[in-house]
Amino acid sequence: MQKEKNKKKKRSLEERKELNWKIAEIIWYSIGGIILLGGLTFSTLGILIMNMDGNFNNHVLYPLYQSQGEFIAWLGFGSSYANLGLMLILIAIIYFAIVFFAFSKRADIKAKRKRQAKKPMKLIKDEETPVVSEVTTKTEEVKS
Repeated sequence: MQKEKNKKKKRSLEERKELNWKIAEIIWYSIGGIILLGGLTFSTLGILIMNMDGNFNNHVLYPLYQSQGEFIAWLGFGSSYANLGLMLILIAIIYFAIVFFAFSKRADIKAKRKRQAKKPMKLIKDEETPVVSEVTTKTEEVKS
């Protein structure tokens, strides 16, 4: 009884590899999602700063305006949170395209291997079925 439970719990090597690939795919897509979320956040903050009134000193979002200048100076490139957000969104889109291509290519190869594995089985089954054909002999042709 105990051995049967252990056999059910143990997974084959192929199942473990497949599970690892699924986990890896989720992790790679999550990383892209975090980059995209960061880009959307920076874009939203940049749009808020762009739409502030003329008198920045009395505005509620003035600390955000100051942090933008300091962060962009520390970063060394870009001009505002909106531009930084746009760059992060573009990076995330390219990242998603690469990850999607890699995992879809892997799935295509796996499907092709399955199809090729089924081909010999189909040929074996076809060979086992008897082929019935009409064979005429010369004597039958003469009689007709």
